[in-house]
Amino acid sequence: MAKPPEEGRIWEWRAFGRLSPELLATVNSLPVRAGIVGRPDYDTYLISPNTDNNIKLRDVDGRPVLKLKPLLESRTDSIELYQESMDMVYEFPVAKSVFDRVCLLLGTAPAGDLSSIQSFGAEGLIRTLSTCRPAIKTVPVTKTRSQYVVPSGWVELADMLFPRKRTQSISIHSYQSQVVKRTIEELKIREGLKAMNYVQACRMWG
Repeated sequence: MAKPPEEGRIWEWRAFGRLSPELLATVNSLPVRAGIVGRPDYDTYLISPNTDNNIKLRDVDGRPVLKLKPLLESRTDSIELYQESMDMVYEFPVAKSVFDRVCLLLGTAPAGDLSSIQSFGAEGLIRTLSTCRPAIKTVPVTKTRSQYVVPSGWVELADMLFPRKRTQSISIHSYQSQVVKRTIEELKIREGLKAMNYVQACRMWG
């Protein structure tokens, strides 16, 4: 991958909506993180009605990879804890055991007997999940992302296109939940943005 995923249990807060010029200017004045400025991404999210686990196919150099990002905890202040690891990024074809893990994370199950299937390509995975119970929906999202360093964490700005919405988001990330909370306060993020995660956004605008 162009940039490997983070490693470990990471706290995250994300909000969508129009980002004010003042907020953009404040964040853009911060140091750039890992050279990520205006980076394009094309993701296909696998959306379940049952869970908010973040499961997606990401286009990497013209080929899809499967990325699992389990949601471990969701707080009332919309700060969430995710597990990220390179060990949860898979190239296709993926083994049947990976498909089983995806079903578990998405809270779904195959409608028929798949014991004869040993692996899945990207299209086969999506097609099979669409026939599961409950059915898993795919939502394509095009993004342009930039990341900036804050003490003990980082901030991401993104412009994105959902099937039914073009919007922006700001997210704050850290291995410490108190850093996320502090950064939200320090950036003076105003009301008018809707705090939610990508899965919730895909349900709304997919």
